[in-house]
Amino acid sequence: MEYYKYIPGLLVGLIVFTQPLIGDCTFAALVFALMLTFFALKRREASSFQRPFNISISLFLLILLRIVLGWNGYTLDFYVIGVSVSIITIAVVLTEIEMQSKMGGRSGSSALSLIGVDGGAEPIFLYLFNATLVSAITAWVLSENQLRPESILFLGVIGSLTAALLMVIPHRENDYTGVVGTTMSIWLFASIGYAPSIETIIAAIALSLLISYVAYKKEMADVSAMITAALLGMLIIVFTDLRWFLALVLFFAVGSGFTRYRYDFKASMGVGEEKSGVRGYRNVFSNALPAASLAVAHHAIPVHSEVILVAYLASLATALADTLASEIGQTSKSAPLMITTLRRTRPGTDGGVTLLGEAASLGGALLLAVFALVIGLVPLHPLYISLITVGGVFGANLDSLFGATLQQRGILTNNGVNLASTAAAAVFVSLLYVMAPTSLI
Repeated sequence: MEYYKYIPGLLVGLIVFTQPLIGDCTFAALVFALMLTFFALKRREASSFQRPFNISISLFLLILLRIVLGWNGYTLDFYVIGVSVSIITIAVVLTEIEMQSKMGGRSGSSALSLIGVDGGAEPIFLYLFNATLVSAITAWVLSENQLRPESILFLGVIGSLTAALLMVIPHRENDYTGVVGTTMSIWLFASIGYAPSIETIIAAIALSLLISYVAYKKEMADVSAMITAALLGMLIIVFTDLRWFLALVLFFAVGSGFTRYRYDFKASMGVGEEKSGVRGYRNVFSNALPAASLAVAHHAIPVHSEVILVAYLASLATALADTLASEIGQTSKSAPLMITTLRRTRPGTDGGVTLLGEAASLGGALLLAVFALVIGLVPLHPLYISLITVGGVFGANLDSLFGATLQQRGILTNNGVNLASTAAAAVFVSLLYVMAPTSLI
């Protein structure tokens, strides 16, 4: 193999270890010189130097951001930047070398092409292992052994999953978003200052990856959805407990199952989900991001833990109710009615509702509420079951209303509508819970 082609990427990754010795300003000058060098070289051989050039630009801008923040009394620890760069550079090179060796050097594909939507799960798992290992070493060195081992592992796993997700999402500015996005993700959770035990982190990532991988193998999710579900699932477990995660699993399992309910019939009517119902990262984020955010808030704001729990379950109930209303309602023999006018419309029209769909919506929300009761998330009390069920049905119908208005006018996409409705249902149920008489709680 032509190992020399890996030198530019490794150089960008290794240069971060000089910062503790030379300081921010000198380091910024060094990166700027490296950036100019790559710029000159890429004009001769763009394929080898374009990506290192792009990453060096991101590194230069991030170190400038750190300097400016420092002048204004804010902190962006350099190990956050260093870990992100090493994950994007050194870990990628290691993965590419290992994949090439496994293939006997027969494949000319790079790690970036192997770690893609169609690259399969094996390169992803190999990259995640390499990235977590590299990030741990980088964080330990650059933090001068000031971070606890559990913090190093936790931030490394978050950074590795974020970087992997940004690599599999197809977009033009991949190199820039990879470094900057990974840095922002690690910085966010480093600022929270929380890290669970090493055992909890390992169990959380293993379980969330296993379940998301099963969904991928069952063709319920593509690679991007697999990584997204693993990231959000891990966060929910470490900031709450396993029961919260099981509620999320219920939504994805039941929702994905009913996506295939009478799929041939729905496809013949032109209303079947794209890609045979295989979920992508947009679908996972739009349905589960409010829930994951509430899980983090549950840990950060323990005084409001009960209302946050109810809001969390209401957001998932909305996602499940809306999915069942859509997938089952589209098989109704009666024509759907537009939710804004109650006039008949074509099946599959945004904002169309049917009696069968409304019944499915109620069933989905109630299923989520009863499941939460069975696993011990909420007590045996009619208020909790009612709030979760009402929130789910409300959110599903709000989704239809947004579809008939905002989506049809091009203001929101379908995923945007899902995100807005799940978040709105969480807020709505929170208000109901707060306004409920104390005697009922």
